Amino acid sequence: MTIKEKILNSVELTLEEVMEIVWGDAEELEIVEEVRRDELKWHEVTDVVFKVEERFFMVFYYRGSGYHGENNYEEQVAVEVKPVQVLRTEWVKKE
Repeated sequence: MTIKEKILNSVELTLEEVMEIVWGDAEELEIVEEVRRDELKWHEVTDVVFKVEERFFMVFYYRGSGYHGENNYEEQVAVEVKPVQVLRTEWVKKE
């Protein structure tokens, strides 16, 4: 079963398949965005959103940070996601 077939059928991806997605090596997938979700001591939890046949999916991995940080991956099922616009307020100095 190909990575694309596993994603579309909600089948668990191996560590190697997650790595292929994260690094953009998986065929028939287009990476749309990479978002840092959380920061830990040696890692940043990073979500990778990608497109398959006009649908969007997401996997995560632990991006290494700092001197001892190494990237770590987990077996997982890619989650189907959709974009949602969020209004954010920023506070600036009043002139």
